[in-house]
Amino acid sequence: MKTYCTKIIVLLIAAIAATSCIYDAPGDRFFRTLWESADDTLGDVTLEFLCNDAIMIKSVSAAGSYGTYESDGTAARFNNLTLTYPDRKVTILEGHRDNDILHIVWTSGEDLETRQTQMHRLSAYK
Repeated sequence: MKTYCTKIIVLLIAAIAATSCIYDAPGDRFFRTLWESADDTLGDVTLEFLCNDAIMIKSVSAAGSYGTYESDGTAARFNNLTLTYPDRKVTILEGHRDNDILHIVWTSGEDLETRQTQMHRLSAYK
C-alpha cells in the first residue's frame, strides 16, 4: 500500500510540473502580471494575466470573469472579459502597458463609446 501511495504522489507531482507555467512567455509583456485600479466608474478592480493566454478580472462590486488575451508588444486584446454589475455589463476590450501602468479600454452595456481606466501593477497579492 505504501508503494502504491508513493507512485500516486510521484505521478501527481509529475503532472503538476508538466502543466506548470512558472517560466516567462517569450515576448509577452503581460504574462503573470497583476494589476489594480480604484476607478470611480468601475470601482475596485483587479486584473490578472494567467498562464496559457488566460486572463481574469474581478471586483468587489461586480461579478468578474475569465477570458483570453493576445499580446503584441505593449498592447493586448481581450476576448470574453466582462464585469457584470447589478445595472449594467462592462466589456473589457484591450489594454496598453507603459511600464507599471496599464490603461484598459472598455465599453458599458449597449453604449459603443469606449472609455479608459488606468491600473497600476502590483508586485504581490494583497
